[in-house]
Amino acid sequence: MEGLGQEILERNTVGATARTGGRRRVTSAAELEQVAFDLFDEQGFENTTVTDIARAAGIARRTFFHYFPSKNDVPWGDFDAELVRLRADLRASPAGAPLMDCIRRCLVEFNRVPREQVPAHRRRMRLILGIPALQAHSTLRFQAWRQVIAEFVGERTGHPADALAPQTIAHATLGVALAAYERWLDEPDAELTDLLDSAMRELAAGFADAARSGPDDEPRDESRRRVARPSPDESEFTPRIGKVARRELASHGYTRYAQLAEVTPADLLKIHGVGPKAIRILGEELAATGRSFADP
Repeated sequence: MEGLGQEILERNTVGATARTGGRRRVTSAAELEQVAFDLFDEQGFENTTVTDIARAAGIARRTFFHYFPSKNDVPWGDFDAELVRLRADLRASPAGAPLMDCIRRCLVEFNRVPREQVPAHRRRMRLILGIPALQAHSTLRFQAWRQVIAEFVGERTGHPADALAPQTIAHATLGVALAAYERWLDEPDAELTDLLDSAMRELAAGFADAARSGPDDEPRDESRRRVARPSPDESEFTPRIGKVARRELASHGYTRYAQLAEVTPADLLKIHGVGPKAIRILGEELAATGRSFADP
């Protein structure tokens, strides 16, 4: 009886609040999520309770739990459904495609957000990556995400998902994704998919170098190699292509538009850090000078 009385009290209180504020009753998880996000913005995540969210949404506190298991789950939305989509996308990858290329493509598509939803996605990820109270909960979500990657790697390599190689690639891929997201949140004009694509190309190159190098190989003198190559500061390429692309192009000896007229877009896409957006911008800049990329 006490629980029933509390439910009635909450329903009556919420109804009065909703009528006073003019807000209609929330009827979907997406609407409830929006109400919660607005409260997080207004009074902070830690200071917002489930009761606050329910009251603002015009529903009983008990009804909140029909949509989300806890307040910590709100920023993640329907993450389980997204993992199902990622797993299906990975399994649909061409059988003969390189492993890391498959993961890179699926990671980029998994995180592709329609332009009109970018502000909301930034708000979501600032909560997930920036609120200390969410870190422990996020660990469980990240573990589930890594498992999807590890399962795919295991299927492709013939190893159990919990073997060292699949787990290493899964952890490394998550690290790449988090690094790209942190950069994206710090740079309002950055394209998330370009950052993810470039970072995954770097990771794939690192794995490839490790596979080619043996324990008896002499260490490379990186400092000497870099000194011999042009600096990004010497590049005439527009900053619109991004710091990473300018740096990587310079490290491969490309600093002038005239040089690009001698290579194809496919050649440049092989350079880690140079993505489709950079190619498009460089093509526009070349056209402005009366030049174009070399024919394939």
